[in-house]
Amino acid sequence: MTGVECKPYIIDTGYLFPPSLADFLGTEDEVHAFREVTEALDVSRLDPDFNGI
Repeated sequence: MTGVECKPYIIDTGYLFPPSLADFLGTEDEVHAFREVTEALDVSRLDPDFNGI
């Protein structure tokens, strides 16, 4: 894929503006399970140029 810039998605990164997404979530929120599953997926066949983090 040419011209595509992949940026890492880091939920725990703190910002002044916008605030961290983790600030809005409780420790028991189901999004944490979704995050674990999606981070474990092998997406190398979707975009071979993507290195991940």
